[in-house]
Amino acid sequence: MTGPVVIIGAGPAGLSAAWTLQQQGLKNVIVLEREAEAGGLPRHCGHVGFGVFDFHRVWRGPEYARQLRERLAPGTIRCGTSVLALKPGGELSIRDAEGVHALQASQVLLTTGTRETPRSARMVSGTRPFGVMNTGSLQRYAYETGQRPFQHPVVVGSEWVAFSSLLTLRHLGVRPLALVEAGDEVLAPGPAALISDTVFGVPVHTQTRLQSIHGEERVEGVTLLQHGEEIFLPCDGVILSGQFVPEASLVRQSHLQLDAGTGGPAIDSFWRCSDPSYFAAGNVLRPVEHSGVAAAEGVAAARAMLQARDGVLPAADAAIPVTVSAPLAYLYPQRLYAQKPLHHKLLLRARVSQRTEGTLRWLADGVTLGRQRLSARPCRRVQLHWPAGDWQGARQLELRMEP
Repeated sequence: MTGPVVIIGAGPAGLSAAWTLQQQGLKNVIVLEREAEAGGLPRHCGHVGFGVFDFHRVWRGPEYARQLRERLAPGTIRCGTSVLALKPGGELSIRDAEGVHALQASQVLLTTGTRETPRSARMVSGTRPFGVMNTGSLQRYAYETGQRPFQHPVVVGSEWVAFSSLLTLRHLGVRPLALVEAGDEVLAPGPAALISDTVFGVPVHTQTRLQSIHGEERVEGVTLLQHGEEIFLPCDGVILSGQFVPEASLVRQSHLQLDAGTGGPAIDSFWRCSDPSYFAAGNVLRPVEHSGVAAAEGVAAARAMLQARDGVLPAADAAIPVTVSAPLAYLYPQRLYAQKPLHHKLLLRARVSQRTEGTLRWLADGVTLGRQRLSARPCRRVQLHWPAGDWQGARQLELRMEP
């Protein structure tokens, strides 16, 4: 293979993959990052909890990002570089300080991460005053300016990231009025609601939906729909948290297959996309996981890329597609091989769209291979192992709930 290995995105997945490749002796590795500094979302997260899974240390986000950057060889990361297009065979169109030009890679790893759903896609009516932010914008604002954008905001959503925003607000000396969740229960695992109420002093209201935002220059209040009744709550800010989607705009505009369930690129069990010159790992594959999971996937993808360079992976066109049905929201990888990988267990990752208790059935061309009990809630990671039944020669694999 000629040309560099190019990694698009300098967050935990991309930087961990680059380090893995360099540790195995690969010298020509380039990480492209459109922002001015590498490190991804942890750069703006001032709370602790980073580095546990990959460094076995506990750091704040900026320190974790610095450690990821500094273990790479000098010159590996090119910031201020945007990828404009993905073309067949690993050809990229990029824009940097020198202008727009082509870059031919031997392999490409997509680690472009995730983003929160913006207000426009949440169908929230009302005016557009200052003080409406998502969690990422809040953390960047707090980290870069150290100022308070508001004093008494409302936090919308109850995924883990909402409680991360409570930590950021506490560091700023801001006291949120409430955390509201449209569903019947808090989506974050564990005693998150109890911690919000008792530790942060922020009450949690489920079955409460943000209807509209009021204010001219600044937020002056919100209208909430709570148990069917409209309530006006005076406040000076709104944090729209969660509802993550993969940052997969490059994939959508390219020849690569996009998975309807995850919203990210479809991959096989070796992290390969539909064009085997491309691989993908981390939060571009599905709605958000924490940095430790993203970093581990970057490492696994890098190892698969090395195997591909050595010619030991099965032919990409021999992969068998897997389909899922409700209540499974998605499953990845979406393509498997009859010859299971020898370097690791065949682990599949999924999530459900609603609270689920029941039995999953694994099928190959309609023939049952095995069953597995499933107990899961929305926004919780589900890890599955394909059963040991014989599926040699199958053309379609399926995973569905027992009736």
